[in-house]
Amino acid sequence: MNEAASVLQFSAMLLILIWAMNLIVTHLRVGNRLPLDGKRLEAALVEQLRLFARLCRSNLYLLEQQVIRLISTRILAAVFRANVGRVALLDEASVRHLIALHAYNEHIEMMVAERAKSIKSGRCTICVFDKSDNCVVETFRDLFNQAFASFERVIQDFEARKVTSDQPAATWASGERGTLLGSIDRSLDFADA
Repeated sequence: MNEAASVLQFSAMLLILIWAMNLIVTHLRVGNRLPLDGKRLEAALVEQLRLFARLCRSNLYLLEQQVIRLISTRILAAVFRANVGRVALLDEASVRHLIALHAYNEHIEMMVAERAKSIKSGRCTICVFDKSDNCVVETFRDLFNQAFASFERVIQDFEARKVTSDQPAATWASGERGTLLGSIDRSLDFADA
């Protein structure tokens, strides 16, 4: 009976050891992937910002031509919305600027929705204004100019940090002790938008 109990204890200890080793290895794999995942997420979000800037430019062109329609930018926020939970992989300044840009985009969309009728065309939404609304061009030209300038500035800042940095953006988010969203001692020198 004593021998059976010691074999049972040994088996239980072996199972606990295997479980602990599995947990440690899994943690190390995930920890090593975080910088890569953050870098990939940042690349996807920068491309999304480029598409936003291009669409702002297209809407500015439509406004200059006195066309009474605009293309909605809401569909382009899909990458950001799908990865809101993973945004913590980025540094604090990037998170702040991305959220500010998307909030400004939503502000423009609400302003457009207030004055225009939406027409769905596949995945694209076209916003058509009333011909008698004289303030449309001036109002939205200013909004889209500001949005375009903000998108371009943030894209340039992302690219400048990418070129000057030796480490991927996701490792900026982890401080000396591995805490997410930066540490008190680090400064990213990222200009506010």
